[in-house]
Amino acid sequence: MALATLYSKARLTNYNLPQIHGIIIDHKARPESTEEAEWVAEQLRLKLDIDSTIIPLKWPDGYDVLGAATAGNKSGKESSFESKAREFRYQALGRLCRDKNIYALLVAHHADDQAETVFMRLMSKRWRWGLQGMQPVEWIPECYGIHGVHQSGSIRRLVTGLPMQIEKGGIQVLRPLLGFEKSRLITTCQENGIVWAEDKTNQIPSLTARNSVRHVMQYHTLPPAISSKSLVSVAVRMQKRIKSHQEAAENLFNECPIQLDLQTGSLIVRFPPASSLLDRPIVTDSDKHSAKNTAMLLVDRIAELVSPRNRNKSIGRASIGVETIYPIFRTELVLSKDEQNFCVWGLWFRRWDKPTPFASPELPAEPHKMEWLLCRQPFQKSGKEQATTRITIQPLHVDCTAGNEWHLFDGRYWIRVKNHGDRPVTIRPFEREDVLEFMQDNRSATETEHSRVPPDCLINAALNLIKTKDLRRHFPGIYRTNKDGREILIALPTFLVTVEDPKHDKVRYDIRYKKIDLGLRSPKDIITKGITKTDISEQVRRLRNKNRVLAKRFDLSGETGLKDAQQISEKAPHQQASGGKKADTTFHNSKAPAAPSPQAQQRPETHNMDQNDLEGLDWLTENEVAPRATTDETTNTPK
Repeated sequence: MALATLYSKARLTNYNLPQIHGIIIDHKARPESTEEAEWVAEQLRLKLDIDSTIIPLKWPDGYDVLGAATAGNKSGKESSFESKAREFRYQALGRLCRDKNIYALLVAHHADDQAETVFMRLMSKRWRWGLQGMQPVEWIPECYGIHGVHQSGSIRRLVTGLPMQIEKGGIQVLRPLLGFEKSRLITTCQENGIVWAEDKTNQIPSLTARNSVRHVMQYHTLPPAISSKSLVSVAVRMQKRIKSHQEAAENLFNECPIQLDLQTGSLIVRFPPASSLLDRPIVTDSDKHSAKNTAMLLVDRIAELVSPRNRNKSIGRASIGVETIYPIFRTELVLSKDEQNFCVWGLWFRRWDKPTPFASPELPAEPHKMEWLLCRQPFQKSGKEQATTRITIQPLHVDCTAGNEWHLFDGRYWIRVKNHGDRPVTIRPFEREDVLEFMQDNRSATETEHSRVPPDCLINAALNLIKTKDLRRHFPGIYRTNKDGREILIALPTFLVTVEDPKHDKVRYDIRYKKIDLGLRSPKDIITKGITKTDISEQVRRLRNKNRVLAKRFDLSGETGLKDAQQISEKAPHQQASGGKKADTTFHNSKAPAAPSPQAQQRPETHNMDQNDLEGLDWLTENEVAPRATTDETTNTPK
């Protein structure tokens, strides 16, 4: 009530402040909670002229709210009630804000709440970053993957030449009362004739871990070092310290050469030298510690552009990675070859040992020792990752709302699919084996059924334009489930390539890249143009003209066909094709050149091809080289 009172008074003198709407959460944890929520709504309306909405939380059927809370607290862990109530509460708040076009949510957390938070993080050993406590401004928590709530809902100003649109928006949480103690806020309400309202469950010590901490801090004398004022002071000092490192990291980020590929969700970056991490020479251990903090925030800032993880600032996991990028922070003097790459936040970091993409036109493009490639870490076959990397879309006749929902695929792409067919379609990671499955399913297709270009040639041409082979996977594919249960590739949405007949296409999709902060630079300064429809068309013609393998269709229906494909793959390294460009749009009904004459097939030019452009099956049989991590922790040479 104090927050509503203060805001209402501020609007009397500042007419630029927007009108507010009250939101009251009825946790349904006690029989009288609904009556109390209605009373608060009435007070807001009568005393402060504020309209409000009551949101009753919906708990799972059969869930014992208070029983779960008590059991969790006795075990010394965060209770199921405590964590679930927070999750359901913020999700309900976020959805209501989205529906009412509210983009800032003011919450009344005060200094006593901040002290409790820091106390609990000390107990759980969440030191350093965790001791910041609650932030005055942050994106709404617990709403990951909810479109229009979690950093999404609108798009950046349209920029031509980009492969896809980029999301923006989201709901922020504002905490303007963190500097005020609860007792002062109660007094404020009393002086303005407003009754202080508080959820009575907050006073049950055995209900949650936070309630226990609150009880101890209110009714016991604690050492001065962990008094409420001291803990709040710790949070303020830690926030200031980290903010200074964040500002230094942001300045370095704005100067880092970066090449971001939205279609593969990867980037190449040239990290600054270690000497730039600090405004003085790095000599003492204190200097190294300070410089390393800035480096960790810089790595986090860059990784955020392509990371699939909802990291919640788990920056500590980057420590080993920072020591790999900047050996000055390591205690060991020698790095083994296996330690030149690492995985963290779902990303595979590896040194970029190829010619730099940032060279000036007048200078030779030599490799640079501080350049790294960041791409998606290979997917785990099971676990929580499946929830965001395997999304089933029902036909519209089964679920008429399915085509309106945006899905966050792998934390990187927002995808919306309208399935007009009679069977479900699935969004999942593309893997190289999918092309063989696709070719087998379409072995009877001719060039005139879907387009003048056979579907397998179309897909292979697009994939071969991705010069780094390790990037030819882990982006989303859309698959149709056949009657026999097999999933057949029908689209690569990040490249806007669809292989179904456009006249009978039963799947429509929209795709956007996740919200990213590019700092002071514009999208064109960082984001590559991508692979376009024209690039794919030219690649198909180039491969057909220079590689006679493309002039015929492979019959993979029997042992002979598979043997031929293997022979082609084995010969592929000796047949090289010219380079291609990069994609962006659905490719249908393009005109393919006529089959070459027998004389043209005998020309020796087929032996002057760039291997990366070869359409054959060479890229399907390459060895697995990317590391696989079995946990979310930072790993070197993971299995």
